[in-house]
Amino acid sequence: MPAHIDQIMDWCSEGNFQNEFQIGTSGIRPLIELSENSFALILRVELPGFQEKDLQLEVKKNTLTLTGELKPPQEEDLKAVHASERQFGHLRRSMLLPAEVMSEKMTATLKSGVLEVLMPKVNPEQLARKIPIKAENVPEKPNS
Repeated sequence: MPAHIDQIMDWCSEGNFQNEFQIGTSGIRPLIELSENSFALILRVELPGFQEKDLQLEVKKNTLTLTGELKPPQEEDLKAVHASERQFGHLRRSMLLPAEVMSEKMTATLKSGVLEVLMPKVNPEQLARKIPIKAENVPEKPNS
């Protein structure tokens, strides 16, 4: 295989090739649902074990980023762990939003291990505005 094909395949296999909404993930990979109604985008993220103090949300332009950390419990009297599918560590998930949102009106609630982020959409009519055109009086030239 030519070297450039190998580089592309390596890039894709490292998780760089993402779906249309997701632009990056690292560490813990929570399950998400991004839906939309006529007024808002609604993001639901499954985050069992997280507390609100463990998480941060940030929106810049049309990219939403969720970061956090889940530390393993300190269990000093364990002799061995025979099986574990639990995830611990850092979380960073960024996604492109399919609509422009009003970040100042966003709300986020963590309940029963599910983070729900309500993102009111910008009304396209709010973005549009009419600009009045003023006429400038130009003195008329005298007839010759």
